[in-house]
Amino acid sequence: INELQIVYKNGGKAGYIETSVAKMNEYYLLNAAYAQRQYTMCHEIGHGFGLPHTDEDPNNADQGNCLDYTHRPANNMHPGQVNFDVLVQMYLPNQQNDDNGDNDNNRQLWEDQEMTASSEGERRVLRRIYLW
Repeated sequence: INELQIVYKNGGKAGYIETSVAKMNEYYLLNAAYAQRQYTMCHEIGHGFGLPHTDEDPNNADQGNCLDYTHRPANNMHPGQVNFDVLVQMYLPNQQNDDNGDNDNNRQLWEDQEMTASSEGERRVLRRIYLW
C-alpha cells in the first residue's frame, strides 16, 4: 500500500506530492521470495514518486520494470528506462532534450553507459544515468 499526501494549488487543478509512505504488509511478504519482496518495494516506491503502472496484465510478456504487473517478479525487480523517462517528463517538463541528453541550455541531463552483464553469459546493455 502506498499513501500519498498531495498538495493542490491553482484551485485544485495542479498538485505535487508532499509526502509518500510505502507500507509493506508482512502478512503477504513475510515468507515471500527475495524477488517478490524486491519487486513489491520497487513498485510501491515508484508509486511514491508518482509513477503509474506500465502494464496491468500480469499474464502477458514482462516489460522488465517494477511498475509492470507480473506473476514473475524476478524479471521486474528494478525500475526500467521507461520509468526514468516518465520521471524526467514529470519533474523536468520544460527540459527539451536531444539524443545526447542536452537540453536547450546545454545542461547535461543524462549520459548513456554500456555495461556487460548476464547470468547466461555476456551481453551488451545500455544504461542511462540521469544527472540531476
